[in-house]
Amino acid sequence: MTTTHTGTPEGQVLVVGAGPTGLTLAAQLLARGIHVRVIDKGAGPASQSRALSIQARTLELLDTMGLADAFVGHGHRVRRLHWYASQRNLCDLDLARNGSRYGFVLDLPQSRTETLLRARVQELGGTIEQGVELARLAERGGAVDATLRDAAGRESEVSAGYVVGCDGAHSRVRHEIGLPFEGQPYPQDWLLADVALDGAGSDGAVHAFFRPNGLPLVCIPMGGQRWRLVMANAGDRGGQPPTFAEIQEQVAERAPWPIEVSDPQWLASFRCHLRSTSSYRRGRVLLAGDAAHIHSPAGGQGMNTGMMDAHNLAWKLALVADGRAPRHLWPGAHPCRVRRARVHQQARRTVDHAELGQAGRAGHRRSRREPHADGPARCGPPRCPSSRSPTRGARWSSPTATAAGRSPEIGSPTSTSVASTDRRGCITCSATDATC
Repeated sequence: MTTTHTGTPEGQVLVVGAGPTGLTLAAQLLARGIHVRVIDKGAGPASQSRALSIQARTLELLDTMGLADAFVGHGHRVRRLHWYASQRNLCDLDLARNGSRYGFVLDLPQSRTETLLRARVQELGGTIEQGVELARLAERGGAVDATLRDAAGRESEVSAGYVVGCDGAHSRVRHEIGLPFEGQPYPQDWLLADVALDGAGSDGAVHAFFRPNGLPLVCIPMGGQRWRLVMANAGDRGGQPPTFAEIQEQVAERAPWPIEVSDPQWLASFRCHLRSTSSYRRGRVLLAGDAAHIHSPAGGQGMNTGMMDAHNLAWKLALVADGRAPRHLWPGAHPCRVRRARVHQQARRTVDHAELGQAGRAGHRRSRREPHADGPARCGPPRCPSSRSPTRGARWSSPTATAAGRSPEIGSPTSTSVASTDRRGCITCSATDATC
């Protein structure tokens, strides 16, 4: 793999990690004629359902890639959100009003999301090297030298113009460039269960049940009588997954009426963290997705945020890697991205407290106000076809969208504010160019 910036078919970008973020980035770079090498230390696509919800803005992104119809055809559309306090209906959100042609959240297991994205990467001539991990990184002049290690322990040296770490919360790339991952864990574990349910309610809506004891239950329909159960405040389990009997007991305790649980397919326990880097780049090495920021699953924004990172980065990196734009097209820590991370963390804390049943009326007032304390947390990447760059007349659009559908930084279903942006500049940092 050699370093080049002239569009030759060797060594322009090394993508570390083949989850949804890395695959989205690779597909968009390949569509712009950039040579990409993708490595992933895993054996293949995710085998569990993992991340489930695809928001409207992410579907708009997939539409620019020609993939939205395929995703919608395989997923389950959720058009409403129902929130309950015991048996009383607190809130009924109609997602058809989100300002997007995709007036719903699409529930699709991450395993299927990765399969569809992998197929696009392969259609564009890319390959994914499984069982290959990053061992070391060193920037040298106009290139990045990387040491790769395969499953047998053999190491090889490669060189690339740029390296992008899409390798998750325990990012080796982030470790190699010495960026701190500041933040803290949440105090208790969460439980997940993919099961069959009877009695939760319509499978066209998410049903979130809250109780005075702070033990919520969220039921997310997956289609075909399958549901994802999410239960926060499950104590300190030390990573021990729940048994099916425990899931049944928890549902009986948290649900306001009898809900029958059966046919478990995946049971998991995990500890959430709220962490972020202060910069998404150091030299020729960049970060995207969970490698740069993580938070709780409340609002279903994690995978969506990563895919939007990749979308925002791809067109800029393509121009820079081809020598058609200067490297300062993206700063090391643009004020917009830093502010978005901080605003997001503030909003996340408010939403999480509400979801955990720990916020009263004052907390709900804050959840409407705090996400916008420094202005709407939204930066607008250009909506440009993969065959055209924004500097060559590609059309910039400014579709409006709800916070839940468009902006990963305002992921709260309690916030229904709408923000839009266009070529005049970023509405968060007032930048008048394409740097944010």
